[in-house]
Amino acid sequence: MTSCSSCALPGFVMSGSAPVALPIIVGELVSSRRVVRVRIAGETRYVPVEYASRYRDALGTPLPPGLAEVFLAKSEDPLREILRRYARTHGPFTTADLAARYRLSSSALDVALHALHGLGKLLEGGKLRTNVGSTVPLSKAAQAQELIEQHKTKRGKVVLKVA
Repeated sequence: MTSCSSCALPGFVMSGSAPVALPIIVGELVSSRRVVRVRIAGETRYVPVEYASRYRDALGTPLPPGLAEVFLAKSEDPLREILRRYARTHGPFTTADLAARYRLSSSALDVALHALHGLGKLLEGGKLRTNVGSTVPLSKAAQAQELIEQHKTKRGKVVLKVA
């Protein structure tokens, strides 16, 4: 399935040659237990069932009943794993973006982000203007550094994906 740029309404993707509403797809994923519906920071979110225990352990997110034991196992550092997954799919982003998304303090996030940086999993860099989108995917550290250099301001810290 691909995004539907020719659809009249947002929230549709293409399946073959026909647009399909995202709520239908998400409903099918929930029904098949591939994703679970949870509340994070006061919002309904859908997370992969494989990550359910990480959200429970890192954020205190209640999980729906009936999940298989394999999906309830504890992980070594659930917050760091959630943040690494976020970094792989979003970027550049600020600590403030994460604090708002997960309703966590910047200081708690900084510890996990610095650990990921120390492992070579994130690149920490300059500043971005607020008009730069926080969902621009970056695949290389050089592209990240170039973007940072182009958009320096006096706003919040930016964390970018390296690996």
